[in-house]
Amino acid sequence: MVTMRSVDGRTGLSRLACTLVLLCASNLCSAAEEATSKWAAKLTDERMIMAVALAPDGKSLVSGGNGIKKWDLTTSKAVEGGDWGSHLLNVSDLVFSPDGKCVVSSFGGDDGVRVWDSTGKLVRELKTAGSSGNAPPRFSADGKMLMTEGWDRQSKVLVWDFETGKLVKEHRYKLTAGHLASLACSADSRLMGAVAGEEFQAAIAAQKGFVVLFDISANKELFKLDCGKELPRAVALSPRAELLAAGTGDGQVFIWDVGTGKQLHSLKGHKGRVSALAFSADNRLLSSGDMEGLVVLWDAKSGKEIRKCEGHTAAVRSVAFTPDSAWLASGSADRTALVWKLQAEK
Repeated sequence: MVTMRSVDGRTGLSRLACTLVLLCASNLCSAAEEATSKWAAKLTDERMIMAVALAPDGKSLVSGGNGIKKWDLTTSKAVEGGDWGSHLLNVSDLVFSPDGKCVVSSFGGDDGVRVWDSTGKLVRELKTAGSSGNAPPRFSADGKMLMTEGWDRQSKVLVWDFETGKLVKEHRYKLTAGHLASLACSADSRLMGAVAGEEFQAAIAAQKGFVVLFDISANKELFKLDCGKELPRAVALSPRAELLAAGTGDGQVFIWDVGTGKQLHSLKGHKGRVSALAFSADNRLLSSGDMEGLVVLWDAKSGKEIRKCEGHTAAVRSVAFTPDSAWLASGSADRTALVWKLQAEK
């Protein structure tokens, strides 16, 4: 160790050594921060990416925007072949089947959803009278049923036998305001929906945002949850309908307990409007993306911020986890998808 004797005779660490130690510590901290926030893969497309879905094994990703594309995450390159690249439709949502053998795509505004095999071959179209809705398609816990939203003069949720493509049940329901934004099937097999909306309150002369938790199976409103003066811009139910999250225009993220309607957390980590939300399969993690390009990973139980995932230069349009919560993907209007390794968070 380098020492120096001061004018008053006391011995201490030299100024030069102190400076070197501080610089080394600073560099180590920077390296540690980079290691925890740097993406594992960056995929660059020629079009905006509006939806992403990770394969259950974490080896591939599908992205959607003006068409669908599959990516090999070991090479960060697009996989050639398949029919989905020829469908130039505005893809709003994508989801893998639990076994990873199929991909379900939703095209906002047209009359159904499409099912593809993992090579990009079109398996079937799930068509109904009317148009598809805003809520992304969702699978039941066992993967046997697929739930989609539709509309033909009245809101409805359709339950499909995924193996055969046959319509099993049609739930019609009436909303007093707002639109269905998220679907999930609870542990007791109730079909749950989250409705985003806003209303003008004359008493305070202001708009007020809210999320309604809806039991679609019973056509019953359960709770109306307050989002303050901001309209909820992104809404997500956890996979088994235990937690509900909403992100607002002022960058806040709210989390509620579905069973009680109690607000658990109000999270502040975004400067821009929240534009995407997703829970991990085990409810431990919540990911949020905003219009500024930032992705934030949260502990959904404690409400603590785990890390900021930076790298996008435009709005984040979609976030998605693998079923084992080991990987997180984000898709952006900057024409990139980023994949983040989360095993350290487990």
